[in-house]
Amino acid sequence: MVNNARYIAMAMNLSEHDALCIPVPLYHCFGMVLAVLACVSVGANMVFPGEAFDPAATLAAVAEEQCTALHGVPTMFIAELDHPNFASYDLSRLRTGIMAGSPCPIETMKKVVSRMHLSEITIAYGMTETSPVSFQSSITDPLDKRTTTVGRIQPHLEVKIVDPLGNIVPVGETGELCTRGYSVMQGYWGDEEKTRESIVDGWMHTGDLATIDAEGYCNIVGRLKDMLIRGGENIYPREIEEFLFRHPKIQSVQVFGVPDAKYGEEVCAWVVLRSGEQATAEEIQQFCHGQIAHYKVPRYIRFVDELPMTVTGKVQKFVDHARAHDQRTPAAGRQDRLNRAARESQSGSIIDKQKGCPQAALLIRSDISGTKFPHTAKTSTRAQLHIKDAILHCANVWQDEKKRAWSPLKTTRYGVSARRQK
Repeated sequence: MVNNARYIAMAMNLSEHDALCIPVPLYHCFGMVLAVLACVSVGANMVFPGEAFDPAATLAAVAEEQCTALHGVPTMFIAELDHPNFASYDLSRLRTGIMAGSPCPIETMKKVVSRMHLSEITIAYGMTETSPVSFQSSITDPLDKRTTTVGRIQPHLEVKIVDPLGNIVPVGETGELCTRGYSVMQGYWGDEEKTRESIVDGWMHTGDLATIDAEGYCNIVGRLKDMLIRGGENIYPREIEEFLFRHPKIQSVQVFGVPDAKYGEEVCAWVVLRSGEQATAEEIQQFCHGQIAHYKVPRYIRFVDELPMTVTGKVQKFVDHARAHDQRTPAAGRQDRLNRAARESQSGSIIDKQKGCPQAALLIRSDISGTKFPHTAKTSTRAQLHIKDAILHCANVWQDEKKRAWSPLKTTRYGVSARRQK
């Protein structure tokens, strides 16, 4: 985790001159590794807006503490952009940060760059099981790559894209993303069966569908379990969601499959409209016709006030799916479906794989010649390395590399910050 945090900071060009606003929870790897440990590794200021996310408090903290960096999941950035008093906050000092935690809509990324001055914002991809980041865009990447991909592989890691049989797919084609390297966990706490299912020959099977282009940029297409099949056609919900985000009336949207007697599954979309807007299902469907394939146009559209979220800001698609399914089927067995969906959600990246599938050998490696590579402890999902020990370890690594002094902790209106002196 410590080593991962160092490379995360490097991708943002984070330094002792930066102040990072951290509205994400500290019990999550986003707050603990991508934020706290990344700051500690370079001596950047940490600003905590509050105990729980609030868009107004976050914007105020950025403005008053003159933050140069801001982290958040897409729903946090959307809430900040849509805040009625957004224009009254001075965000001109912002430069970089990370949008991660769930798929980042391209339109949201573009607005964050243009309206929040985050010209060097990056996208990070990973999972708790990989400490967590395995891909991240860089501030030097072209804007189109930073808004449409999750960047390139982090140093000292290996990745491959495989088909259902475990064979490497050609460049640019879709398959399951697998990761191997120092960051992969030892296993799930007290669950050897799930560990064996997820880690095969050192490869962490993420359960995410992805493509990698000839330049090494990765695009997350969606989750294996989210893919739906309509009349024999594979449909990836994220592709439809990205398109619907272009509609000027839509604030948020989730797409998933519901059972259909004729096609097996049909496309269903739950839509949250912007404040004060009204729309009809026919209007949304008309917006799609001629722009995306006919079989991808949502047959069922429901307008909702909000989408079910986890405390970390991730949309609980399994709840949407279960509720939509229940509206079109008899009441019997609904609770069983909800319970089953909840169990699937808890296992997160766990997927069922065919036993005995051959594992392909072709892969992508990332190494930096001559880079000092301190020891990094592997840990289980329930991190056995306490954050205090991690911070001390990170500080020792940094002190070995650069002999500088730390200034005293600074108490601000928003919490405690520390700055490394020159």
